[in-house]
Amino acid sequence: MLSTRRNNANHQAKHAFDQFTKQMIIQDANCPSDQTARYSPINYDNHRRGVYLNASSDMINRRGEGTTYYHELAHMIDHAATGFNGNLSNTQEFRQALLSDGQRILNAYNNATDEGRHSFVDSLRRNDRTHSFQDLLDATINGAVNVGWSHSRSYWQQPGNLQAEAFAHFFEASMGAKDKLERLAFYFPKAFSSPSSAPVDEEYYAIEDDFAKRFGHKVPREMLPDSISMNQIKKTMKSCLASNKDCLMEILGIPNDETFLY
Repeated sequence: MLSTRRNNANHQAKHAFDQFTKQMIIQDANCPSDQTARYSPINYDNHRRGVYLNASSDMINRRGEGTTYYHELAHMIDHAATGFNGNLSNTQEFRQALLSDGQRILNAYNNATDEGRHSFVDSLRRNDRTHSFQDLLDATINGAVNVGWSHSRSYWQQPGNLQAEAFAHFFEASMGAKDKLERLAFYFPKAFSSPSSAPVDEEYYAIEDDFAKRFGHKVPREMLPDSISMNQIKKTMKSCLASNKDCLMEILGIPNDETFLY
């Protein structure tokens, strides 16, 4: 099922998933079913960064099989895209785009007839696969329309949480959930077209292809520590191509030792 969703994912999301595969970690796939699935972004004593979920429950998820898996890994991708130094999605541009889209939806809702408003809410409540739209709608209009699926008000008040959840919802939908993707793209067009909603840097891939053609190998991302961001790697590849010298690891300060692991 998970592989089927990946195979049906849109090009950009599939690229991102493959790009960050080695940095995505499921720490526990057998969490008690009554515990909330989560991505934990930090390491501390007896706890490691990664995703915690109940995989069996996710296989019968009423929001769609694999919803939790792809949503929580999307949170990790959002974090990994910056070298685990903040979230790629955490920009004011993305936040304002989401709020603008939400206000447009609310205006249309308020201008609808009583029957139209009832029909809109009822159609959402009857379809659990609209969970991501419901969640973002609730967040961007501050609960003005009572739907169903939603995080708490206190959660939405935390800086960056709106953008992080939107990123994860967009990504999960992009991984083979066409109905969700079309709904989100239709109702949140400004946010959906924001650079912060897309984890793939197409320029990076173009430069990496040039790097591989020039030096006979791609960048060994699995050998690089989390602290080195994709942007740093991209700049270093450009430097190597300009000088025609394959010295990426040296410039990044990585020991030339095959036994040196991170």
